[in-house]
Amino acid sequence: MKKGCLTKLIIFVVIIALLAGGGYLLLKTTKNLNVKWDKKDYDSCVQKSKVKLEAVQKLNIIQLAEGNFKSSGKNNVEATYTNEEISALLSTTNNELGPIKDVKVKFLGNNEAEATFTVTDRIWDYASKANIKNIDLVKGKVNNLPVYLKAKVNKASNKTVAVEIEKISVGRLALPSGIEKEVEKAVVPVINDIMQKYDSFSMEQLNFDNNGLHFKGTLPAQVSGAK
Repeated sequence: MKKGCLTKLIIFVVIIALLAGGGYLLLKTTKNLNVKWDKKDYDSCVQKSKVKLEAVQKLNIIQLAEGNFKSSGKNNVEATYTNEEISALLSTTNNELGPIKDVKVKFLGNNEAEATFTVTDRIWDYASKANIKNIDLVKGKVNNLPVYLKAKVNKASNKTVAVEIEKISVGRLALPSGIEKEVEKAVVPVINDIMQKYDSFSMEQLNFDNNGLHFKGTLPAQVSGAK
């Protein structure tokens, strides 16, 4: 991950902790998306994608952003992915070694989606790399806290998306207006950078509705996390 983007991400987490203050108890729960997944959903997602995944625990968000993976081959794919399938994929790749875990995604109409996840203590490893000051002051305050976000995603090109973050909450505590745009500036370039790292990745169609995520394009035949 580019240092500037990573720094902005960590600053965002620090702001969350500082804003929490006396409202800490409000942060322990978040919106229930009513999404429950199991290994069958993960297997189904992988099968639809026609991608052979290896060392999946090392295919978490940070490792992908830093380019610590290998991909090869190319398959044409046209599929609809359910809430459970995408939640299973993101949780399986991030739960063990990622900076977030317990990811749940719910697709809505009009290309909108909701997501919840939990911040893990691994995020502080990346905070240290970015040399964020005063990390110890908040280090124990955001670990294992749930985050909720709602966003609208549109295909911008065959390898990029445009994202409008509509709401962010830590637990039940909504963040001040304006934070969404700062998060967009930090996160969207990282998402697009990851997609462009896959030579064989291309989007012809990408849209969300109540039935799930509809994708048409090409995906790698094999992806392996760094060993």
